[in-house]
Amino acid sequence: MLSVDFRIKRHDFNIDINFAAGNNDIAVLFGPSGCGKTTILRCIAGLERPEDGRILQDGKVFFSSDDNICIAPRYRRVGYMFQEYALFPHLSVKDNILYGVKKHTCYSNNLYNDLTKLLKISSLLDRAIDRLSGGEKQRVALVRALMAEPEVLLLDEPLSAIDCETSRQIQVELNQLQRRWQIPFILVTHNLTEVKVLGTKIFDMENGRIKERRLYETNGMAI
Repeated sequence: MLSVDFRIKRHDFNIDINFAAGNNDIAVLFGPSGCGKTTILRCIAGLERPEDGRILQDGKVFFSSDDNICIAPRYRRVGYMFQEYALFPHLSVKDNILYGVKKHTCYSNNLYNDLTKLLKISSLLDRAIDRLSGGEKQRVALVRALMAEPEVLLLDEPLSAIDCETSRQIQVELNQLQRRWQIPFILVTHNLTEVKVLGTKIFDMENGRIKERRLYETNGMAI
């Protein structure tokens, strides 16, 4: 269970956020650009520090203002798929995927083979990044994030730069990945279709706050 409860000051507004996501959840932060969604992801990942509050994952304290704790990003085991994918243009697909793997073992090799097959990029491993389509880059970025064996996966508008058909395919793959991984997925989007297809918990945001919470037993089944 990921538990997020913190405040952070911005130039134009303040973020005051409180939500939780379980191991079976794809929790969606939904709202217009500029409402604080990406900043929340960056705080969970440890790339920004809130003013006060707490962030916990399965009892492990990532951040606590009361206890003066702020764990460095490399110790949080948080996978982060950035909006622009942040792939290294000078490395091949394979080298991008393996960049963050600290120790190569039989398990990591099997994980690599399984993920590249699941996300249909086995034939692209020797290709340069600039020779990939938007959907292919998206899949490479997903595999790279999961190769770090994260306990939480953050997805910042992962489908915004690809066509509708590819988006539909990857929505299916994201659901498959979440069921397999059984870790909280936190998805940022302002696309209502993605919300309906992917979200088990929907947090409608406005001006740095959650204005409405919606829960789903299964996709499209409101409770």
